[in-house]
Amino acid sequence: SSQSINSVKVTVPHWDGSRGRPVNTAATVEVDVMPFLSRVNEGGPFQGYYKALSELGSQFVRFAPWYPYPKVVVTELTPPDCTPTKPATNWNSTLFDGIMKDFMAAVCGPNAAQGDCKYSVAQQLSTMPSWIYVNGTDPSILNKDPWEYNGFEDYNKGVELVDETCMQMAKYFARLVGWYTQGGFNDTCGHFHKSGFYYNWTVLSVLNENEHNTGQERYTRCFDAVREEVGKINSYITLAGPEIAGYALGYASYVLDPSNHDNGVGPDVLSVHYGWNAGGSPESFQSFFPGVDDSITAEMLPLTTLRDQVSPTTEIVLNEFIPFMNDWCDEDDAKRLFDKHPDLRNEGGCPSWTDPRSNPVKISRKTLGWNAAAGCFAYGYGRLAMLGFKYVGADQLIGGPWPDNEPAVSCLDWKTGEPNAKYYAIQMIAKYLHGDSTKVLLDAEVNITGYVPPTPGTTANGTCGATVYDNDCDNDPKGAWNTTLHNITSLEDCVAKVKQCKMGNFASYSNDPSHDDCSWYNACDLDNLMHVGAHYVTEVVRSSPPSPQQVPLFAMPYLFPDTGIRGMLLVSKVAHSLTVSFSGISDTNLKTALVLEGVGDEPGFTQPVQRALTAQQTLQLGPYAVAIISEEMS
Repeated sequence: SSQSINSVKVTVPHWDGSRGRPVNTAATVEVDVMPFLSRVNEGGPFQGYYKALSELGSQFVRFAPWYPYPKVVVTELTPPDCTPTKPATNWNSTLFDGIMKDFMAAVCGPNAAQGDCKYSVAQQLSTMPSWIYVNGTDPSILNKDPWEYNGFEDYNKGVELVDETCMQMAKYFARLVGWYTQGGFNDTCGHFHKSGFYYNWTVLSVLNENEHNTGQERYTRCFDAVREEVGKINSYITLAGPEIAGYALGYASYVLDPSNHDNGVGPDVLSVHYGWNAGGSPESFQSFFPGVDDSITAEMLPLTTLRDQVSPTTEIVLNEFIPFMNDWCDEDDAKRLFDKHPDLRNEGGCPSWTDPRSNPVKISRKTLGWNAAAGCFAYGYGRLAMLGFKYVGADQLIGGPWPDNEPAVSCLDWKTGEPNAKYYAIQMIAKYLHGDSTKVLLDAEVNITGYVPPTPGTTANGTCGATVYDNDCDNDPKGAWNTTLHNITSLEDCVAKVKQCKMGNFASYSNDPSHDDCSWYNACDLDNLMHVGAHYVTEVVRSSPPSPQQVPLFAMPYLFPDTGIRGMLLVSKVAHSLTVSFSGISDTNLKTALVLEGVGDEPGFTQPVQRALTAQQTLQLGPYAVAIISEEMS
């Protein structure tokens, strides 16, 4: 079982850059609009946000104005009212200008408004004015306080556009781009409105997550209209879309295909979002990693294959990488809140953050969940870099309970502003993998050492995983028999049947009538069984070598072709410590690692430390560690 896997060996067969894959993948973050980033007293601490963003060092930072605060992010809550002789008076960007100034200064530096940018920005424009939709939201129903959270759906009413050619939306986009990147815009009657802003937006994301149930056909039509209108006033900006979330391969494929676009050209950047949930125990977070593997197999690989076939110049980004960490709340705070308000009790132990009464709840500083989410991001970065993605963006820098939102994904403590492990992982990768500059990724072999296989006859409560009824237990790595049909009435009967199978190394049995399940598995992690009720018991049928899924470490060596500097990204996928030994690095200058790991009383807030490799070239890594060994550190 994985608990007995506590040592691995990493072998780098060669450091020959001509045999690796050159990529430009950057690690970055998303910043969602919420009171946390404003200078008002509501929400998290502004100074914590500003310091963290200023010190992150990432390219392509995504700024996302989103539904809950339309009075902040929608600059035209009412339609243009200009005439040939009178300029429009409906434009009000005061609040958006304020948060834009702070964001751009933090990422780009003091001369951001003149177009200088130390790093780069991927601006998202979504949350379109309700008047462009049939039966859109009446803005008079919104909360009076612009920074008071409105429900995610409150400003998302209406599907059909008043103008189905999408030109109304596209011209609003163009006014926003003009205001923030070109010093001002012409209103619909031709009057110029001066802003003085010449911000440099490298990427512009068009809409977000199928808002207003846009659908792929309408989305593509709007994307094309926006591309044309924005192109008339800003020559350098690169458009990204469709910003679609979850298992939406059909939608993303439709937008990718040049034949669906009016000018026969696919998007420059195709953008998708993915999320995984975990929580409940230190080990439960290990499920983040196979979750990433599944989404790559089901979605990312088919998308990259299709891209290569139909639109080879399109670059792909995963710009909302979302490990939802369900144990986000301080347990004592949550208990006090539930004692006072029993109706706030939620599945998983943390309160509903959309309820104003959740506001006092602090972040959990005891959980390993922040470390696991950091490890999950670093692992996803590595896997997607190997597929040549343009950038991978962590969701998200700030978060918290009402009036902020989505505390389960925050990189900062919403009461103190301190960074957690998720922040440090992004910062480490941005620094040592040099943002979007070219690096060559090399092969590594990771092998388990000193593995003691579980003894046949060992049992544990739970099941190895989901299966479907199947009879081919000599070829299929897992499957199940219906216990009623096969007259299996006990665990012993189940084990006896599994013993006859080439693939039968483990048996999971339940006599619960709603399951009727005797399952076989070629591989199983006894320390990380699924618990679905139904009194499942799992037994080891025969000794077997560990499966690839049980290898507890990810390793990605890299080198920079211009300088020859070498390094290696390491990610532990487990909640216990590992000893890592190395082969193939003795001729390098890889002597020191920067290690971020889940240790101490507040593991998610423990800062990364430098650690020298031992004389025997080994390195100790704590739970869910992210480590970078680099010749730049020596």
